[in-house]
Amino acid sequence: MSASVLIVDDNLDLLELLHFALTRKGITVETATCGEEGLEALRTRQPDLVLVDFEMPDMKGNQFLDRVEALGKQSFSESSFVYCSAGACPDDKRVKGCLNKMTGLNEFVGLIRNFLPRGSESHV
Repeated sequence: MSASVLIVDDNLDLLELLHFALTRKGITVETATCGEEGLEALRTRQPDLVLVDFEMPDMKGNQFLDRVEALGKQSFSESSFVYCSAGACPDDKRVKGCLNKMTGLNEFVGLIRNFLPRGSESHV
């Protein structure tokens, strides 16, 4: 079974680049350009991993997670959440980690794959 990732970020270039790079690795990718789009996606799907930009115009990453929690516990139990940011991320026990957007693409993709479930075909 292929791993699935939802990327929630307002940077369209980054979304396109990550979509291309992760899809080439056999990962199913869905993108959302704002927090509201990401929440809508989570209402109908449970990706293995959700990458959340911490500094989106419509809501901060922690506000996004507050809203996910309001959707119900299933969203948290079935998906892992990781912040991505060009700067520092706050401590938040709800996320598995924080990825720096300034990291090179190959390393960034490798780090993303480290957060995927061990049983997925896409995890190496």
